[in-house]
Amino acid sequence: MAKHDRTVNVGPYEAGDSRAAVCPHCEILVDSTFVSQEDGLLVAVCDVCGQLVGIASQSQPLELRIEFYEGGHGAIPDESALMCVVEGYCFPYGRPLFELFEEAVRVLDLCRDKYAAPNMVGTFLTVRISRKWRETVNTLLARLDVRIANGMAEARIFGATLPQYETNRSLVVDEDHNVVTIVADILRSLP
Repeated sequence: MAKHDRTVNVGPYEAGDSRAAVCPHCEILVDSTFVSQEDGLLVAVCDVCGQLVGIASQSQPLELRIEFYEGGHGAIPDESALMCVVEGYCFPYGRPLFELFEEAVRVLDLCRDKYAAPNMVGTFLTVRISRKWRETVNTLLARLDVRIANGMAEARIFGATLPQYETNRSLVVDEDHNVVTIVADILRSLP
């Protein structure tokens, strides 16, 4: 292990900066180096095994914002049709970051276990998944257009960096399923 100088850098860090950290894989104090990931996060990686050991304080994961709108509104939903909003993030410490829909399912599952959500009112539901940035700006990542008829749910999924995707099978929807449960089940069924 390299010798560390006694100055403490508490951030902000930059790519290439080093620090000591306890690696969950190596189970010892190791040197780590900050690297910038494709998603914009600046993370510390163990110099011994390459596992994630931390996140730069200025680069904490941005919350997902999942908005549920009654009706099939397409790209720009009517704010008066807003049914509910779920915000949060899940971070897999010591493992690779979750894919967008995997993280969304985890956030929705946490919400479903703690809070009540509205049930479907009509046949269509528009869902927008974005990342919160600086409290006021949301970057849209994906939109789901959900159709529910005869106890079955189908969805078309659109995203800025995703190809248009149509679920290839219908999901059974119970009458007591709320919108959070329905969308979590749709995302969970994706390949």
